[in-house]
Amino acid sequence: MKKRAGKLLGVILALALCLSLLPMAAVAAEVTVKAELSPAELTVSSEAQTVTLTITASEEIDFCGVEYQIVPSWEVDVENDITAKTAPNGSNFDLDDDVGTDPETGNYKIMWFASGMKNITTNAFGTIEITVPANTPAGTYTVDVLALTTTVANDGVYGYGLEGGSATATLTISADEEGDDDADTDTDTDTDTDTDTDTDTDTDTDTDTDTDTDTDTD
Repeated sequence: MKKRAGKLLGVILALALCLSLLPMAAVAAEVTVKAELSPAELTVSSEAQTVTLTITASEEIDFCGVEYQIVPSWEVDVENDITAKTAPNGSNFDLDDDVGTDPETGNYKIMWFASGMKNITTNAFGTIEITVPANTPAGTYTVDVLALTTTVANDGVYGYGLEGGSATATLTISADEEGDDDADTDTDTDTDTDTDTDTDTDTDTDTDTDTDTDTDTD
């Protein structure tokens, strides 16, 4: 997590003063916020997996700052499982960006300002890497982008562009190849031992003794 609290606080206070005194900047009402995950489909795994959330506007707009919050529906460690990667200007988020846990909501929060607080023209709001923990069950999950607000510079004065924009990306986690959402080990051991021992002993002893003694004396 990268923080420059003192410097950022000064910027925010100055910006808040400008916003409280000056008219709001207009953004076409049809501009919407979009959120997409890549990959958008995973399979249940015994190892952690990573998805990349890309946040954009439906068309290019001018802004010099943007803030929003990221809320996955699966359980995450906000400090370690979510990482800001690419800023709206195409570079990596750096030390001038306030990236990390929002103390009020506990959500992961992005607050980014362009160099010199000058407008850039883009439809990109940033990319975020999010960890999906090992053994996350099969199902449909979401990542919400909340309270997206842009700041616009206009001849040295500042106003809001988009206010409170939101979007939702969907992640589908499928069961493993066995069609189960957990490790499926089926061991069927069938040992059939049939021993038939038939011992038939027939002992027949027949002793016939015939003694005939005939004595004839005449």
